[in-house]
This record gives sequence, structure tokens and C-alpha cells, in this order.
Amino acid sequence: MATAFITPATAAKWDDGRRTSFVEHVAAKVMKCKTREETDELLHMELYELLREGMAGSIAPDQVGLAIKEVMHKSSLTNDHLEDVVGDLLWLLGEEATLDAKESKVDLKTAIAPVVQEILSSGVSADVMKARVSEEGLEAAGLIKSSSDAKNKLQRLRTNKFYAQQKFNLLREESEGYSKLMVDLEHGCAGVGSEKNVERLSNNVMSLIAYFNLDPNRVLDVMLDCLEGAVQLPQHSVEAYVHLIRKFNRSALVQVLGFKFQGHQQTNQKPPESLYQLVAVLCKHKALSIKDMYPFLSSSDDDMLAEFNKFYEVLLKHIERMRIKVIGKGNPNDPEQKEATIDAAPHADTGGDNQKLLVTAALLAEGDWESAEHMLTVLALLLPASFPPISGALCTLIHTCIAPVYDKIMDANGLSAVLTKQVKAPALDDSMQTDASPDAAVPVIRDIKD
Repeated sequence: MATAFITPATAAKWDDGRRTSFVEHVAAKVMKCKTREETDELLHMELYELLREGMAGSIAPDQVGLAIKEVMHKSSLTNDHLEDVVGDLLWLLGEEATLDAKESKVDLKTAIAPVVQEILSSGVSADVMKARVSEEGLEAAGLIKSSSDAKNKLQRLRTNKFYAQQKFNLLREESEGYSKLMVDLEHGCAGVGSEKNVERLSNNVMSLIAYFNLDPNRVLDVMLDCLEGAVQLPQHSVEAYVHLIRKFNRSALVQVLGFKFQGHQQTNQKPPESLYQLVAVLCKHKALSIKDMYPFLSSSDDDMLAEFNKFYEVLLKHIERMRIKVIGKGNPNDPEQKEATIDAAPHADTGGDNQKLLVTAALLAEGDWESAEHMLTVLALLLPASFPPISGALCTLIHTCIAPVYDKIMDANGLSAVLTKQVKAPALDDSMQTDASPDAAVPVIRDIKD
């Protein structure tokens, strides 16, 4: 096992010559290191002895600072790298000093003060020292005024961050604040959606929250309800609501929407179609990620897979009975072999209650292919495209994409006059509706059939 260059014997006879030998010794070993881990291990071993002897008084503090500075330049180390190593060692030495002080009744932490001051002069950041060195050592080094005040302030910060409750007392809230909020939302989002107008509305909402002590989550819930009722309004109104919603914490947005879906699930009620459209609009405008919403949607993946496997087994048995009937084998009076009606679509019976499938259909209807593709990939094993709303939205999306090219081909070949029932492609926003007929995907086939 390698031994450190500095020992109590060499520290007792420390001078400029020994400092130069120490720097060359460390630099030569650093050059042989192949990885960052090897370099850190070497520096921790060598510099630990240097700092420990400096705290003990065997090596003068100015010699410690000069040695660290020369090691950095001689070994071509970055300032951040050396700061990280020195900071770790100062923390370790401070903890050891605490243990020694309890046993010997001597305050050894003050011994670190002159060493810290010399290290600062060698180029190590004061922020690193404040983060690693104990409060008593910082006070002795003059980096803070009082160690007790620093401890109390740190304790208050920890309490506010980890233990302070974020719940709002509803009795403190004033209903006048919500009435003013509704008025601002109604007039601000229904007006001209200029950037200046939306920013003014955003400032008003934040002022109402602060002045009337409103719960930000309840305000967000109100805004989501307003947007849910405005998804069919002009685009500038929708964008105004989305801009306001972006001002709130994204995790809070996910939780509020998740509670809406879970609330309907717990009461055995189907969420309204507008709620799925709300999620699709937020995902389309990048205010929400469908990956974050996925855990809040029902049914669970395990339940969906079990239901699909059950349907698959029933379907195989039905196919087997049909095969026996076709080849003329078996007893026709056997009740198990009597013809039964079965829908080949796996989600024909349960898809209407599956929030994940309905959200996927809403994303396709809104034209958010990126989010819809993620859902289709996640649910690929369950054949989501067999769900009628999803298949209809996919056909509508395909029709919207190919319609412009299709129209050019018809005009170029003079087919416009022949196909009198030609279906013109609607605008992109209007075409992304869930009630569009799947037949519109290939109108030429439908017209020829008629």
C-alpha cells in the first residue's frame, strides 16, 4: 500500500526544499494516474497529511497555502477539481477535530482558521469553504460573523423547506378574491389575445392570489375548469388560458388534473369528454406531458393486460368452435358448440371506461401526434387502434394529411367533375374532431361504391 510523502518526521523539518520535493512528488504521481478516481484517491492521501500537519502547527499555514497552489499548477489540475478535493478534506478534518475536542477538551477547530485563510489566498473559492468547513472554523477564519447565528439560520431554512405545511386555511380565504378572479378570466381571455393583454391578466391573477390569500391550487383548478369550457372557443382564448396555467408549478398541474380523473373513478362516473379535450389541449401546447399524466389514468396496466388476455382466450375458443362447425365435426346439439356472438374488437365492451384509451383518442383528435404516438407505443400490446374512437381519429388524421395531395391529383386528371360527391379536406383545426366519420379517410372509395 502506498504511503504519504509527509510524515511527522518530515513535517518537523519542513522548509522550502521539502515543499518543492513534496510538490514534485505529487505532480509525478498525478501524471501517472489514468482516471479521475485514481487522481482523487492520490490527492486525498497526500493533501490530507499536509492539511492535518498544518492544523497541528507542524507546518506553517503559509507553507500549506503555497504547497496547494504549486501542486495545482505543477499537476495541471483545474481549479474546480482542486477545490472539490480540498473541500472534502477540510470537512473530514473538521469532523475529526470535533471528536478530538470532546476527548481532550481542547477546541481544535480554531486551528483550522489560519489554514483556511491561506487556502483562500491560493485561489480556492470562499463558497467551497462555507459549504464544507464547520461554523466554528468559519467564524475563526473570519468568513462569518457568528457561528451560532449561522446555525440558527440554517435550522430555520431546513424547517421551512422540509417541515412547513403548504396547506391553506380555507377560512382565511376571501370569496371576493374568487369573484374578481372569475371576472378577470372572463374578460381577459375572451378579449383580444395579444401578448401584452395576456401578461397583464397574468399579473392581475398573481396579485389576487397574494392580496386575498387564495390557495394557488384552487385558483389553478378554477382556471382549468374555465379552459375546459373554452376548448371550443377561438384559438387566442385557449392560448391565453394556457399561458396563465404555465405560470403555475407543473407538478401541481399534474396532481390537480389527476385528482379530477381519480375523483370520477372513485364515484364510478365517466369523465366528460371536455376533460379529455382539456388534457389534449395542454399536451399540444407543451404545458403538460402525457408521461406525467399516465399514472393517474385508469385502468391499471395489469388490469388491462388481464382483460385483454381473457378476451383473447374467449376469441380463440370461438374460432375453434367455428372450425369444428365448418368441417362438420362435433354434436350440433352440444350447447358449448352453439354459435355465439362475439365482437372481434378487444375494447368494444370495456373501452368506453378506459381513460387511457379515451385520452389517446382525444390527443389524436386534437392533432398532437407526438403525445398520441407515445400512448400508442405504451399500449401497443393491447391493440389500441381497434378501439373505434382511436381508429376514427387516426383515419381523420390520415385524411387531413393526404387530402391536399389528393385534390391536386384529381384536378390534374380531371376527376373533379366525375366524382360529384367529392369530400373536400377541412382545415386542420376543424378536421381534428372525434365525431368525424372514418369513411372520410378515403373518400374516392366511398364515392365509387355509391
